[in-house]
Parts: sequence; structure tokens; C-alpha cells
Amino acid sequence: MQAQDARPKQINLSRRIIIAVRSSVILMCMSLSVTFVTQAQNALPAGNSLFPFTHTSDYKQKAAAQKAAEITATQKQAHLKTTNTETANILKAASLAKYKPFGARELISHYYDHNGENIIISGRVFNVQNRQALQMYVGGEEDAVTVHSAEPFSDIENDEYVTVYGTVHGVSCGTNAAGAQICQPLIDIAFISK
Repeated sequence: MQAQDARPKQINLSRRIIIAVRSSVILMCMSLSVTFVTQAQNALPAGNSLFPFTHTSDYKQKAAAQKAAEITATQKQAHLKTTNTETANILKAASLAKYKPFGARELISHYYDHNGENIIISGRVFNVQNRQALQMYVGGEEDAVTVHSAEPFSDIENDEYVTVYGTVHGVSCGTNAAGAQICQPLIDIAFISK
């Protein structure tokens, strides 16, 4: 009989140990949670809280004022972007004002007399060499120039009409599809518009 009585006591003792261990684990977790929340709260700037629903009306007024300031800052930033774009457009227009329209025949026949001049010329692209160089016909299908862009382009394709603002810079020579050596006037440091 004593053996039967000892067994329930062992089971009860085991259950008590398990309950005690579980309770200890739960208490440790709660303690760690409180420690974590306290550390997180202490890491926040003064006047902020992890629990916004407990804020006073004073905090709510500060939050509203901060939000209004952020909106105002966003509006100012948008205005500056607009102003910067307008300024860039004005500077670009002023920069382009130094270019003068130029006749295709004059450029083809006497490019050496106009070396270093800033010109405006329009034509049809017939060979996009890379994203900064192209060839285009000016004044017909016989007269061609080479254009080196100041900036890479990605939206210009063959058979498109463009206007080039650039500086006459001697000639560009190469070999054509038939194997012949050809030289064309070079328009360098160019801005290209469609």
C-alpha cells in the first residue's frame, strides 16, 4: 500500500515542479518585457512615448503642431523644386541664346571658317552611332554632319527630325558602308531636341 501512496505523491510533486518552472518562465518573460519597454521608452526623445493613447492634450497639441510644420516643410520643398526647375529652364534658355541659326550649305561648304561658333541646325537622323553620337542629314539627303551630344540620350532614333544646338569643331572622319573614307563637319558639345 505504501508503494501506491508514493506514486500519487511523486506525480503531484512532478506537477508542482512543472507549474513552478512555468511560473518562473512567465515571470522572467514579463520582467524582460517590462525591461525592454522601459529601455525603449528611455531611448525616445523627451516628450515622446511608446504608448500614444496615453498622451495628454498637451502632447496632442505638440503632435498637431509638428504635423503642421512637416506639411509646411513639404510645401516649401515642392516650391523649391518648382523654383529650381524654373531656374534651370531660365539658365538653359540663356545658355541656348548664344547659339545662332545656321544654313546647312554654309556649314557643309565652309565648316573650317566657322570652327568654334555656336550654331543651331535641324535635320533628320540617319545613324545613331551610340548614346552620345549620331549622324544626321541637313538640307537634303546628300549633306550630313556628325553630332556629339553633351549628355547621353536614349530617346532619339533613326529617321527622327531633331534640332541641334552645338559648337562647330572641325570634322569627323570615318569609313562608310562601302569602305570609302568620308569626313563630315562635327558639331560638338551639343544639346539635341526633338
